[in-house]
Amino acid sequence: MTSDHACSRARELISLQLDGELSELGCTRLAAHLAGCATCKEFAHGAEATALALRVSPLEQPSRQILLPQRRHVTLRVVQVGAVAAVLLVATAIGTFATVGSKAPRPNLALSIRPTGGSEQAELAIFRNMRLQEIKPVPVGLAGGVQ
Repeated sequence: MTSDHACSRARELISLQLDGELSELGCTRLAAHLAGCATCKEFAHGAEATALALRVSPLEQPSRQILLPQRRHVTLRVVQVGAVAAVLLVATAIGTFATVGSKAPRPNLALSIRPTGGSEQAELAIFRNMRLQEIKPVPVGLAGGVQ
């Protein structure tokens, strides 16, 4: 008497054998099972007869053309880019609200001293430094900034 699992495995081995993909060890196991299981032996003969009939029959050509719809491929890359964009959007929003709510002193640009004389490059350098101080990031949360 054999188990359902052994018979199920034997039927898989029969299919592999018909396709020429069964190893030598698999052939030995299948032969041992078929020697003791009449049901699987009958299944093997039926499967062999069916495979032979299919292989020797001529190919049928369809009477009309068969068109398959185009598959829409959503690639993983598109999903990844969307996820990164969403994370950046959330991080930007959190950073904006955290900065707006903080009491960090901001430089008063209205009271900044502008040089009255000198070269234009020196004026641009001073103005650039003032702008850099204005946009300097303020630490928030556990990084040691204002909470």
